Amino acid sequence: DSPAEAAGWAENMPDGSLRNQAMGRVAGHFASTDPEAAAAWAANFTGQPESSAVIGGVGSRWASKDPQAAITWLNELPAGQGQSAGMRGALREWAGRDPTAAGEYLQAMPASPVRDAAISGYSRRVAWENPRAAMNWAEAISSPDERLETMIGVGRAWRHKDASGAAEWVRASGLPENLQQSILNPPRDRDE
Repeated sequence: DSPAEAAGWAENMPDGSLRNQAMGRVAGHFASTDPEAAAAWAANFTGQPESSAVIGGVGSRWASKDPQAAITWLNELPAGQGQSAGMRGALREWAGRDPTAAGEYLQAMPASPVRDAAISGYSRRVAWENPRAAMNWAEAISSPDERLETMIGVGRAWRHKDASGAAEWVRASGLPENLQQSILNPPRDRDE
């Protein structure tokens, strides 16, 4: 009947991926109806296995309505996977609403894993409008794994928007051949 009741139900599920998925879905719904209460609930999961799903869900949904409030809340959380997931989702949503303001915020952030996550979310959203700018941001990610994963995601979006521009960038990127192919010729989903 209420998001708080749904949250209690999800919390009582057995540990595992189904619980994490339910927690993330509940978090997003909860944040769409009462972001402050959802944030208070989600903060209890900092450092827990479901923190990425819960904090990410609240951060993303809250940012779709009020990016500054969501970012303020996320910055108050302890560093960790939950905070990073929340910041990734929040910057993705904020970039959809106001890419200039979100980019200015990123410029001011100090280097950290949270900034890397925020850049990843921002880049993946901006890739659909301005893939070259998105790739420039992706290349600025400090973490080699997150940088590479984000570059592949941005490159694939770029390929959909402008195949020749993406191919030109890929050829000049210096990425290994297998990664170039994963951008230009990604494996198809079984459903396609």
